[in-house]
Amino acid sequence: NHGVDTVGPLVDQMWHQILAESIVHADETRLLLLTRNSLNAEQEEQLNKRRKKKRGKPPDEDSPPELSRSGSATSYAWLFAGLDGFAPYNLFHWSLTRAQSVVDERLANFEGVVVADAYDAYAHIESRSAGRIAHASCNTHARREFTKAENYEPVLCAQMVSLYGQLYAIEERAKTWTAEARHDLRQREAVGVWNEIAQWLESDSVKRSSLPSSPFGKAVGYLRNQWDALRKYLGDGRLPISNDLAEQIIRPLAVGRRNWLFLGHPEAAAGRMQLMSVVSSGHRHHLIVEDYLADVLMKLADAKQNHPEDLEIGSPYLLDLLPDRWAAAHPRSIRHERVAEKKNIADAKRVRRARRRQEIRKRQRTANHN
Repeated sequence: NHGVDTVGPLVDQMWHQILAESIVHADETRLLLLTRNSLNAEQEEQLNKRRKKKRGKPPDEDSPPELSRSGSATSYAWLFAGLDGFAPYNLFHWSLTRAQSVVDERLANFEGVVVADAYDAYAHIESRSAGRIAHASCNTHARREFTKAENYEPVLCAQMVSLYGQLYAIEERAKTWTAEARHDLRQREAVGVWNEIAQWLESDSVKRSSLPSSPFGKAVGYLRNQWDALRKYLGDGRLPISNDLAEQIIRPLAVGRRNWLFLGHPEAAAGRMQLMSVVSSGHRHHLIVEDYLADVLMKLADAKQNHPEDLEIGSPYLLDLLPDRWAAAHPRSIRHERVAEKKNIADAKRVRRARRRQEIRKRQRTANHN
């Protein structure tokens, strides 16, 4: 608990930095919580309503609450991450439920675009926020629906996956470009591909095969329902085509829960997410986390006891403890080998994809010539 209380001001500063920008990634994952009769009345009511909804029964206000007799319940970890170069921090938040209100509360002071999947908490945020927040949907999710349906409609799915391949090839070319140059490229080339996708959706073969209950029909429905949100990235060179960043950041939680299995208490759960925010943000900047935590915890504890004014949002003292700024001041505590490895992997991927594009163009020229 002492560590959680100590890092609180730093986590608040990271939240402030993210909310001050205009683009945020979001995602969530399930975590098992041991309740141990520790839920308050409000939490028990939330759990009771969720269980009745799951059973298809409307909540009955006159019935006594259904206590968590099993001793455990599904809870949720939410991730909100800023873009590299703007607010490159990973903020985790714990809640007992997956309610839309969690996102609304976390982003109450945010104005811009949330990049996320098609879950209602994100997909309908524009209407709930009166236009203050827009939703950019994840194209990786849309493409994944077609890859899952390949066994049912192999030809049509291959056509759609190929079109998505063209979109991602455009993104790969512009990965290291400025936002303005990336926007211009998307307007020149990606918009045309999206026009082809629109024509594909209206083709007779797609309409005939789009049975609502079939895997292919669900993939087409996803694409139609998320059309505007999936194309949102075309209008802003800073926006990514997908929510891959958030999925990569939250993956250790999804993998790790198989090892540590559960959270032990609601109060501990919230604190663990604060510590996770600091550690994950440190990893994002390739820090030797032990060095970062040792220095930051000591400085935060000293400020709390001797000069608390330095823990106010925006103070130079607190800003210097942000992981990217701390990394710049402590180059010896950066895992330079990890930075180099990441760069080499990215360079190798770009080379392979460039060669693949050249081979495709060569085959197309040969086919046209014949």
